[in-house]
Amino acid sequence: MSTGSGKTDFSGLDKNRDDNGSKTSKSGSGSSSKPKQWKNPYDELYNLQEKINSALRERERLEHRYQDMLKDHTKVAQDLTKNSYEEIASLKKQLALQNQMLSGR
Repeated sequence: MSTGSGKTDFSGLDKNRDDNGSKTSKSGSGSSSKPKQWKNPYDELYNLQEKINSALRERERLEHRYQDMLKDHTKVAQDLTKNSYEEIASLKKQLALQNQMLSGR
């Protein structure tokens, strides 16, 4: 069934009929429970590695900003201290993610 836009419309097809149009039925073992989903530990490790990479980029951005602040002599110690605390927080976050990665292996 083709529409005018060149796309095929399957909405009118009956899922319980085979290619010849005769009805099909599926018989099961009586158990209608859903199959257990296969758990892939590599997906979790990949996602964790992406978080670690993101934390590294954030830390590098903060370090670059700190170096720029040092070059700019108009900055005050409060700005440098604030940036240092942000760097420390970023490093703690990165440490927690790295520990999580090590425990997941």
